[in-house]
Amino acid sequence: MPNPLVSSYLELTQASSRSRVLSAIQNIINAPIDAFSPEEKQQLVQALLNDVKDGKARLLQRDTPLALLALKTLGRNPTASRVIVAPQNLQILLTLGTDSRESHAEAAHEAMRCVANALLLIDTGRDSWLDIRGGEACVEMLERSPSPQSIFLASRILFLTTVKQTPFTRRLVEELRIVDIMSQRLDSLMNSILSGQAMAKEAMVDTLKFTFNLLLQYPRMVEAEEDTGEGRQDTPQSGSMRELWNANLENLLPPLLRAFNGLPPTFPCPLAQPLTHVIHALITIPVAPLASRWFSPAPSPTSTPRSLPSDKFHKALSALAPGRRSQSSSRPSSPAPPAPRDAVARRDTVQRAWDLLDITTAHYVPGDPDDPAARQLCKSEGIVLDDTLTPLVVLLTRLAAGDESARLRMKAWVLPSDLDRTKPLEEREDLLGRCIRLMSCVYFSRIKDSIGELLFTICDSDASTLAGQIGYGNCAGFLFNKGIMAPPESATDAEGVAINPITGIRNQHRPSPGDEMTEEEKEVEAEKLFVLFERLEKSGMGVNPIRKAQQQGKLEEIS
Repeated sequence: MPNPLVSSYLELTQASSRSRVLSAIQNIINAPIDAFSPEEKQQLVQALLNDVKDGKARLLQRDTPLALLALKTLGRNPTASRVIVAPQNLQILLTLGTDSRESHAEAAHEAMRCVANALLLIDTGRDSWLDIRGGEACVEMLERSPSPQSIFLASRILFLTTVKQTPFTRRLVEELRIVDIMSQRLDSLMNSILSGQAMAKEAMVDTLKFTFNLLLQYPRMVEAEEDTGEGRQDTPQSGSMRELWNANLENLLPPLLRAFNGLPPTFPCPLAQPLTHVIHALITIPVAPLASRWFSPAPSPTSTPRSLPSDKFHKALSALAPGRRSQSSSRPSSPAPPAPRDAVARRDTVQRAWDLLDITTAHYVPGDPDDPAARQLCKSEGIVLDDTLTPLVVLLTRLAAGDESARLRMKAWVLPSDLDRTKPLEEREDLLGRCIRLMSCVYFSRIKDSIGELLFTICDSDASTLAGQIGYGNCAGFLFNKGIMAPPESATDAEGVAINPITGIRNQHRPSPGDEMTEEEKEVEAEKLFVLFERLEKSGMGVNPIRKAQQQGKLEEIS
């Protein structure tokens, strides 16, 4: 029996009343996906594509946006999307998405949404899209259209077509001026976000995803070609952190830094899209070779971040807003005048990243990170802390490793010379205490490793220095996992008092419990120890050390 939803559309003609046409299309849009068999989906998709192509069969030109909406609805199923990604059908949608962009923007956007959804589901269609020069059309859309909606669609499609290495990726950088275009778009989207324009955040997210693909793939493709040309046979080790970079991408750094420093704070999680995607892009860019672009003239390494009120998290977030004063200042700041375009780039990227780490850990893991309450908080706010926080820690580690001034500033903040070492460091309520607790946690394994790497780098990548600063007991697990078994170096605090190399706190003389015991009490305790060691010896756990000492004449017999 024919499906009435299908037949009601296929029976339409140009003579059909508009109400009948709209009803047939709307019924397709509203129908559940299981209302059609696979064959019926394919039949409807092809019919809709043929009709929007020429507008001479069932549909008038004014019906095109609604018909494309029906096509997009059907295309959410892979069976239907396989029809859409056929080269001739992609060509139909490409023509609609480009030729009618000025005169019929709604239809053009719907056509590009159909393409984006189909390429997401059917990755083989991405090559077909590039074959019909759809990639070049998206670049043109990025360059000419300032609307967030158009930027979002073009960036989404370009992101999908650059997930893997293709010759098109190199053409983007070397022939199609994509770096300059993306720099302009990142800045324009920042302005759109700050003015509250619709779709601006979504467009920024996908623009950053596409930017990340360029930063990841292009240097590898260039190096692979150079290695092949030189006859090199070595292959990069899997998971290696070897620096790969190409100067053709250098102009992407300034707009990324402007976005990193200028995006407004979010609540309750300070690390949210699109800021997280900015961080992902930044960690692909080397620090030392581009230090003049990464850093403005640095404040004194001994400047200390001002403390943030732990009980008023929203105030801490507002401290991250663009134009805030330096954390080393204790005086209230006056409102800042509007900043020029490059002002954000000159702001303190190290300070901004450090603040984000401080506030995020204070919010999610103020105490024991293995406390179920910490995981419940993350769950209630819909974040995976391992995935959200780790890239920020990696960024800080790269900044510390790539710039001596940044490393010294971080060390002065987290391990100042006048650090209070009268109580266990892991019990502190500040960032140092949270970092040390994270280094021994169970549930946030990626953060655990990355925090250890950050502190290790801050301590000049020297295991003895790290152990001397925070105590060997607090970093033994991290160093063991790195294959380092270095003894902690002796250290003193600002007052010249020796620091315990195991705990990282001051060596304080404490009276021995035995000093307050009578001779009889000492003998009783000695007998208890003797009996305990005897049992251990009989169970094969070793030699009784008390008996051995007596035999060697080192102890008097207990009468």
